[in-house]
Amino acid sequence: MRPHKYRAWSKKWERWFLPEDIRVYGNGEVDCEYRGEPGRFGPGDHIGVAPREDVVLMEYSDIKDKGGKKICEGDIIKMCYGLARVYFDHGCFMVEFDTDTDLLWPYCCKGDDTVIVGNIKDNPELLEKTA
Repeated sequence: MRPHKYRAWSKKWERWFLPEDIRVYGNGEVDCEYRGEPGRFGPGDHIGVAPREDVVLMEYSDIKDKGGKKICEGDIIKMCYGLARVYFDHGCFMVEFDTDTDLLWPYCCKGDDTVIVGNIKDNPELLEKTA
């Protein structure tokens, strides 16, 4: 069984947190600590604990795009059929095109030129172009 890794989008702080930056407690609260590049928060800054409803957890699929980058829920990927949003449903990673949905893995495992072009939080306009 593969280990589960998540990235988190904080609605409160409007930023991403990587797996090493978050801890989820049994009571549902999420603790965020920024360890990335200096910017709005400095490396090692403890940002705080947020209620679960203020944090969107997105799981990594363990499937990689053609550049070797792991594909995660919420990513927008460019495939042979156009742009698609990656999401997790009923135990499967899925892709949603503007008119259809399908499983993710067949596209990435058959030598497709799938590449991550953005995500639903930083680049929502990418999906608006396909609608």
